[in-house]
Amino acid sequence: MQLPNDKIYNQHARSTSAALLGLGVQFALSVACLMFYLISRAFAIEVLLVMSLAGLPIWLTLLLIYSQRKQARVEALELEQSDRGRYRVSRSSSMPTTIKRRPRVGSRGSRSSA
Repeated sequence: MQLPNDKIYNQHARSTSAALLGLGVQFALSVACLMFYLISRAFAIEVLLVMSLAGLPIWLTLLLIYSQRKQARVEALELEQSDRGRYRVSRSSSMPTTIKRRPRVGSRGSRSSA
């Protein structure tokens, strides 16, 4: 389902693209640090490599959060649309709508004669 072109959707698209860009840059930096470390075996570059690798899970978590927020927005819109559709259907009928609860089978309140 496509989200409407509203402000919230544009924010999700921008934030997701920024997180993807950050992940790509962080990954490229990590690969460059790994190559430098394999060539020089310097302790400072080893520390830099570890620190740059530590940033990757942060970007992945950020992407996960943004995708979950987008999914929640889609579900909220679907729920809103289904509620609107149900409201129109119930109001268009000529008979009054009354909702009765169906008794549950085997519930504590039911009495059976044996």
